[in-house]
Amino acid sequence: MNINLFSSLFWGALVLWKGAELTGEAAVYACGRSLTEPFGRFSSQDANGTSGRNMSCLWTIVVPADRVMILTFTSFQHEAFSDPWCRNRGVKVNVSPNIFNGDSDRSPLMGRQCGSIPPGPLVSATNALTVVSYWDNIAYRPRFIATYRTIDRPWIGCGGRLTKLTETIISPGTIQHGRYKPNMDCVWTIATPPDHVIIFTFLFFSLEGILGQKCRYDYVQLFNGSSTSSPAMGMFCGRAHPSPFVSTTNFLTVRFYSDSTVSRRGFGATYRAIGTRSATAGGPQ
Repeated sequence: MNINLFSSLFWGALVLWKGAELTGEAAVYACGRSLTEPFGRFSSQDANGTSGRNMSCLWTIVVPADRVMILTFTSFQHEAFSDPWCRNRGVKVNVSPNIFNGDSDRSPLMGRQCGSIPPGPLVSATNALTVVSYWDNIAYRPRFIATYRTIDRPWIGCGGRLTKLTETIISPGTIQHGRYKPNMDCVWTIATPPDHVIIFTFLFFSLEGILGQKCRYDYVQLFNGSSTSSPAMGMFCGRAHPSPFVSTTNFLTVRFYSDSTVSRRGFGATYRAIGTRSATAGGPQ
């Protein structure tokens, strides 16, 4: 691949990566609302000063049926005190906030969180998501800011052959349980038409281990070709978000390995096939 084409593709990948991040707009400060936009922000802080004891706020997000959502908390402060189960204050998804996998707080519960450490990114299993923030004392009202964005429904399963021009893959278990499954050895082979290369971009990333050290336990490995015997492009673990990658062929192989012990949030990634002729003529289309 010539240097001009590689430069065009790399910067195109960087734009896609950064474009996935929400920028500039203030969060919507309101005690619960319905959201239908493809991306947005919301917060537990009510501009009108919601007060009182034993209160809760509920946000319901519903997007088109062929999409799912990645929910990320950018700020989080929910006092836990001596209640590690977050029974009296917090966030649920569908919980403290509570986070539910559906369009109401009676949908399956994805997670409950309190304290000062924000939960990692959460991926919905459907096109609807509910977040509930609740508290028993106004002096300790939970506070958070969250962003969400939609993605195509991801490929389901441990490995496989992917032939679409664009696709999303997520580590097994991340959607269902909030953590990847142990004892996984999954291989995805991305096969696109001739005269194409592949831009591979991580959406979120949290695995056991430390990036920069040998990934001995859990890792994602990329290969520049149609199998794990192809030249390795990199091996990744830990919580640092890897940069986008551009293949030099129309094939890319992704391997995810996990051992039997520690599991974290996992990873999500998307790829896009770009025709090399169109990239040379006018950049990614």
